[in-house]
Amino acid sequence: MIKTNYIKVVFIILFLFVLLMYLLNPIKVITNFIYLAIPLVPVIVSYKVQKIYGKGNVHSKAVKLIFIGFVFNFLTELTAAIFRYYNIVYEFLSPSYIFTALADIFLFIGVVYELRNYKITIKPVYKYILYIFSIIVFAVMFVYLGNWQYPIWQNIINVSFTYCSYLFVVMIALIAAMVREFRNGKLFYPWRYIAIGASVMFLGGIMLALFAHQYRMGVGFYFIATDTIWSVGYLTLGYGLFLLGDTIEETREKVFAKFNFMNKLKNL
Repeated sequence: MIKTNYIKVVFIILFLFVLLMYLLNPIKVITNFIYLAIPLVPVIVSYKVQKIYGKGNVHSKAVKLIFIGFVFNFLTELTAAIFRYYNIVYEFLSPSYIFTALADIFLFIGVVYELRNYKITIKPVYKYILYIFSIIVFAVMFVYLGNWQYPIWQNIINVSFTYCSYLFVVMIALIAAMVREFRNGKLFYPWRYIAIGASVMFLGGIMLALFAHQYRMGVGFYFIATDTIWSVGYLTLGYGLFLLGDTIEETREKVFAKFNFMNKLKNL
């Protein structure tokens, strides 16, 4: 518990430092690149959790996919910072969009794997509702987000990238199902923080969608508010993953201690 409290304080200090930098120099280059330390947190922590589970562990495979998803998330932030610095604008297939889509896909698959690992089942009726709703969402996106000045294949690609954001929403719902399953258990708090962090990240995505022009132009309030929301999301995700790794280590230590104690009793 003491170790987790220390990590919580470190994350809060990191957040306050980045926020202070934004308030002092919101558009400066150094601020943009200092901000990159925050999306790097879940990358480092998820890699650590993967190592804690160990090679060949089914949970390690799921966390590896989640780790790859966070790597792509970091690449999204990195390319966005570089584009802001050089004033690069992509009309089609921006590398940031590609990395975001890949991040959403890998995170989604990782959570689905973990759901299966914990043998958490979803009622068939909910699955069918989800399938039908997913088709409807894609159709609505295609109709309302499509730009008919471009070829149909380009519209399909554009809408597909946007659709990956929908996968992120489904992923949050699946994590919520895990949190509900783990209530009163040791894995409840780690996955609850992960669910909160992912939800806050999605809120940041909504902010960007609503105020994309203001954000790209570096308008103070919108720029600071969006990146602040993302910072909270990244750090909450990182803290949840840290708790997950800490819980696994603590449980293993107790199991090994009990096993050694039983062996000593046998040798008496």
